[in-house]
Amino acid sequence: MQGTPQRQLNVELARSFHVTKEQNLYFRVESYNVTNTPSFQPPDGNLEDTTLGPLSSTGNMVPRQFQFGLKYIS
Repeated sequence: MQGTPQRQLNVELARSFHVTKEQNLYFRVESYNVTNTPSFQPPDGNLEDTTLGPLSSTGNMVPRQFQFGLKYIS
């Protein structure tokens, strides 16, 4: 049996700021699984089981996460 498609949207935004002529500040934001879409495991295909067919569990997808970074370059 085939389950639902696995979807995940990751986004990264970065910006560099000039502090002085020789100094820069680099800011970065990364986000994983922005839409927080559940990914279900394939249906139970055991014909001898009473739980035949339903989608009973989600995959071990990463929940929505954000990561921030700041780098000073001189």
